[in-house]
Amino acid sequence: MDWFPTFDQLNLFGRNASQGIVQAGMLQFLHFTLVVFRMSGLMMTAPGFSNSSIPIQIRLLIVIAISMIVSPNLPRLTQEGFERLDLNGDRQLQAVEIPEILQPRVASIKQAQGLPYTEESTLSLGEYGIATQFPPTIIDYLWIVMGELGLGLLLGLGVMIILSALQMAGQMIDQQAGTSLGELFNPELNSSVSVTGEMLY
Repeated sequence: MDWFPTFDQLNLFGRNASQGIVQAGMLQFLHFTLVVFRMSGLMMTAPGFSNSSIPIQIRLLIVIAISMIVSPNLPRLTQEGFERLDLNGDRQLQAVEIPEILQPRVASIKQAQGLPYTEESTLSLGEYGIATQFPPTIIDYLWIVMGELGLGLLLGLGVMIILSALQMAGQMIDQQAGTSLGELFNPELNSSVSVTGEMLY
């Protein structure tokens, strides 16, 4: 009868398993929401998507679809980051391999486990994922969300600036060639533009 697990062992296994499931779910939620906010910022300013003729529901559907495609691939990037830091290849990060910016987070994880954080402390892949991805407070999460939204806005604005510069170059070409009187209406910009400018846009 020694080969049957005791009730305490089953209870401990159940608690650890449910903790792992909750952490995995929280991690997926974090990845999904961060991708949603970055894509939302991009949809607000990127040419083609920021057009008022595209309904908000369609833009929202595009954001959610792209986020559902991209977010499952993000844990693989965490594993690649772990493998790059693991210089000796023992699947454990030694204290000297952990970047300085992560050391306070790693120390708090070790303290939560009831272990002291010393020079001999090691960090597994699962603990590395928690240290690098879970913000410690809701305020930190909101800062990360604002950063992702701002990054999306900047990406869309960068594309808009490049395309506007091309459109302006086309308009200058048309002025020099004398064909600037034949203008087209661009509903996205809600203005009339030259033929070459519209072609380059």
